[in-house]
Amino acid sequence: MNPWAFALRRSALAMPTIIGVLLIVFVLFRLLPGDAADLALGAHADQALLRDLRHTLGIDRPFLQQFTSYAIGLCTGELGISWQTRQPVWDLLRQGILPSLSLAIPIFLGQQLVGIGLALVAACRRGTSWDAGILVLAVGTTHLPMVAVVAIGQWFIAYQLGILPIHGWSGPQHLILPVLIGVAFGFGGHVRFYRTLLVDEAQREYVRCAKAKGVDGLELLVRHVIPNVLIPVSTRLAMEIPHLILGSLLLERFFGVPGLGNLLVDAITARDMPVITAMTAIGAVVFIVGNLAGDIACHLLRRRSGTA
Repeated sequence: MNPWAFALRRSALAMPTIIGVLLIVFVLFRLLPGDAADLALGAHADQALLRDLRHTLGIDRPFLQQFTSYAIGLCTGELGISWQTRQPVWDLLRQGILPSLSLAIPIFLGQQLVGIGLALVAACRRGTSWDAGILVLAVGTTHLPMVAVVAIGQWFIAYQLGILPIHGWSGPQHLILPVLIGVAFGFGGHVRFYRTLLVDEAQREYVRCAKAKGVDGLELLVRHVIPNVLIPVSTRLAMEIPHLILGSLLLERFFGVPGLGNLLVDAITARDMPVITAMTAIGAVVFIVGNLAGDIACHLLRRRSGTA
């Protein structure tokens, strides 16, 4: 199938998913007790003030009318005004995207580099103590409690030693500790995934034939194994890209990074529906685009290899 036709078909199938996600979010938040007016004015506020605020926020309208007007605004690029800060939602998103990406991109690249590097070593030294040690390290770091590690890191490295700042976002020095913790917690899954791919591919017949011709070790992996595992690797990388937006939510909260994760947590606490629905829509679109990019990359690689 033509790549453009493939992409258009997948994009058309994605639209009902986005609408369904927005509808679910609206329904779930309507089922919760109270609303933004209750949170803003308190439980004992005057009923007339509550009615006026609900009318100002537009939450006294029928549910279907609220959802329809927001969906139309989303399609036209109008995300509305934050109920909590009274700022345009687009302005809040623009303010949060740079801190989020400044933290998430180094974590993403670090996880991939460490994961692929250790997986190559483990695959080349399969069955040795190197392989066992790397697997133990990967599994161990995956199951450590992040809250405890963050607290220990902030107390020892930042507070006791005074090497790095504990909280805030005003320069690269504020990102070093959260990036190191993010890489340490995330590389384990990548190590196991890439090692499994490399080991499985190394057992195929064409690899045994190459070994018989005298090709071995790292050269065997680079010349024969790695090119043939690009399809699952490209798919995984494409599906990891959406995590650049909200994947560092906990670290942003712990280290006071004013990113999109922090923005979402504050909006959920305040029942700030314009921000919540905007973040949900953006998250859904980014995830779908990531999956779509992975599908297209997989489709192109299969066409090139003649297996499509």
